[in-house]
Amino acid sequence: MSSNNPCQSVIQTGYKKTEVGVIPEDWEVKTAAQICELVVDCKNRTAPVVDGGEFAVVRTPNVRNGKFVREELRFTNETSFHEWTARAIPQLGDVLITREAPLGEVCLVPSDVRVCLGQRMMLYRPDREKTESSFLLYALMSSGVQSNLFKKLVVQR
Repeated sequence: MSSNNPCQSVIQTGYKKTEVGVIPEDWEVKTAAQICELVVDCKNRTAPVVDGGEFAVVRTPNVRNGKFVREELRFTNETSFHEWTARAIPQLGDVLITREAPLGEVCLVPSDVRVCLGQRMMLYRPDREKTESSFLLYALMSSGVQSNLFKKLVVQR
């Protein structure tokens, strides 16, 4: 498929242009709600920090460039953990995403520490019959999805 405008790039046969970029023709663009069995928003505040707590409170600084960042990780107690995970307990394979400060940073839930969502955080639990956690993670990190996410933010404000 080519364009009359020579400045536009040519899309190869078997691919199509979408709001998140060029993808294979047989792929579809889906929302998180369509491919996840669970989408959970945070409690809109951060659990109380407790010295010696054993449950990590994931805040926006703990999610960067597809990785879980342990620097400045804070912890809470079991009572607060249960209150902050009433909607869902984050589990292996879940994707954590920041809603702001900055928007759209993602990582997988770590395997070695139990976590709850801090302020400005969301959790996506992929439906295993529709997508894999690692594919969702990398798709969310792609320039097309990131660009689309920022466009939607500007439109909503």
